[in-house]
Amino acid sequence: MPTILSIRKQHGAVRIELEDEPALRIPPPLFRARPLRTGDELDVEAHIAWMHERGYRFALDTAVAYLAARPRTAREVNTRLEQAGYDETARERVVARLTQEGYLNDAEFAERWAQSRSTKALGTRRIAIELQKKGVDRDTIASALSQVDEEEQLRAATAHAQKLLARTHGKDARDIRRKVQAALARRGYDWSIVRDAMEQADEK
Repeated sequence: MPTILSIRKQHGAVRIELEDEPALRIPPPLFRARPLRTGDELDVEAHIAWMHERGYRFALDTAVAYLAARPRTAREVNTRLEQAGYDETARERVVARLTQEGYLNDAEFAERWAQSRSTKALGTRRIAIELQKKGVDRDTIASALSQVDEEEQLRAATAHAQKLLARTHGKDARDIRRKVQAALARRGYDWSIVRDAMEQADEK
């Protein structure tokens, strides 16, 4: 059996360096349940089998604690569990159960995210990118963005444009307007929203 050369934390998991064997990543709760020490000999197959048997329960606890902070997507939960060292079987079971019980719902998450980010002067293109990074699929994103009120988008963009116009410096008025338009575009607003927001900001 290989000897344990070192034990250290790495990206949320406990990394076990072994003599003449690939390193082993163990979820912290499973490491606490069966502690290992540098210099011990380890039956790797037996230890992996033991973790496989008990991983689901610990992975579920880890996921629930992760969700307690704020809502997450299915991919975010899966990634968190993967970083902690849980195997694919445990991760899939946890995600399936939390989805079945309603604790994970990407459609609901996307709708709430889209509404919240829209009120913070972010356009639908920027919101779509954020949701993609969180693992939400295209159809779900499209459905969530269809619920965003265009009038609310325009109001938020106009208010932001007014703030930017008041503090942006440039060679002349056209230069300032170009800078503000570019800033709105970077926040993910479509050109039609940018154009209308600039017009309304000029009128106020």
